[in-house]
Amino acid sequence: MHAPAVRVGSGISGDGKAMAEAAITLNGRVYHLGCGDAEHARLLQLSRVVGEKLEALVQEYGQVGDDRLLLLSALMLADEMLEARAEVAALRTALDTEPARTATSGSLTAGANTASSLRAVKPT
Repeated sequence: MHAPAVRVGSGISGDGKAMAEAAITLNGRVYHLGCGDAEHARLLQLSRVVGEKLEALVQEYGQVGDDRLLLLSALMLADEMLEARAEVAALRTALDTEPARTATSGSLTAGANTASSLRAVKPT
């Protein structure tokens, strides 16, 4: 598995201001994104996360199309984010309602992981 390539350059935004440009390669396709100078490292980190999801889907389903692979990657990441938010909310509620109880002593669940149930349908 290889990490997405990120090339940083410079460009001009729609309002005429100079800004950095990053070229991110995912699944062999290059996407050009504008970003602030301080955002390069974060953009690289985010693109690696997306790239890892995308590569796992390619390994499981093959090349079923960039659009489908990126959509499934986005849905899986959104599912993980919502589960993490629910877990944080449950932990905050537990701390607010029972301040003497530690988070590890209770049983808090954020729900079933629906990301694992997402499947790509190969085109017929």
